[in-house]
Amino acid sequence: KAAASAYATISKIGYPWMPRPILSKEGRIWWRNGQYCYSLQQYVGQSPDKHIFKFDDDYLPQLGKALRELHGISLPKSLGRRLQQENYIPPHHNNVNTFIKKLNDSRLKKHQDLKAVYIQNKAAILKLQHQVLAKGQELKAMSLPLILVHSDVHPFNLLRSHNNFYLIDWDSCRMAHKENDLMYFDDRQINLLSEGYGEDLLKNHTAIEYYRLWLKTRDINYFGYLLALKGQNQKIRARGLQAFQEICENL
Repeated sequence: KAAASAYATISKIGYPWMPRPILSKEGRIWWRNGQYCYSLQQYVGQSPDKHIFKFDDDYLPQLGKALRELHGISLPKSLGRRLQQENYIPPHHNNVNTFIKKLNDSRLKKHQDLKAVYIQNKAAILKLQHQVLAKGQELKAMSLPLILVHSDVHPFNLLRSHNNFYLIDWDSCRMAHKENDLMYFDDRQINLLSEGYGEDLLKNHTAIEYYRLWLKTRDINYFGYLLALKGQNQKIRARGLQAFQEICENL
């Protein structure tokens, strides 16, 4: 609900890199149905040659400008406090520990293919779990202010429309550090983003490294634990296992 309220506030400010919401009859930007919040947005006609924005180099300076403007938005303090706050421990860290514990259990007879991948990469996974906590504490010690971030800036959340693009899927927005929005980009791409954002995007290497580790733990949780181990059917588990193996190869 807090993320939906933040989305509404950002829209009212007139942030140009998000689709315009369509108000309900009661004049609301979003409404609640059970545990989910919904909104209607104006249709964005996508370029016929590229359905999904691919982080093309030509667009990265413009995306950097969009992120700079987003990170400069000051939410009402009461709303900012309701959003998820960076606490320097990835929210999926405990799930990964549970995942490790289950795969270490000798009584686990199923998922032997998953267990084999885990055993082969066990040292790297345990090292990752340690590194992300250590780097998080290093970042925390800097005592930097938290700002509004989208927290899920990847190609599937960017709609490309001719010479423009729009950020969608704001349900993960939170109060963190600007580098949270850089975790899907490599160093070369961050340099291109900085052309629109400014050179201060490049300064905090500790934060960049922390959020890259943060992303890896999230992916292990999602693909390894939630899909490969707990998936409801064989197709989902097979997809999770393949992705988990690819993640492990890049640890």
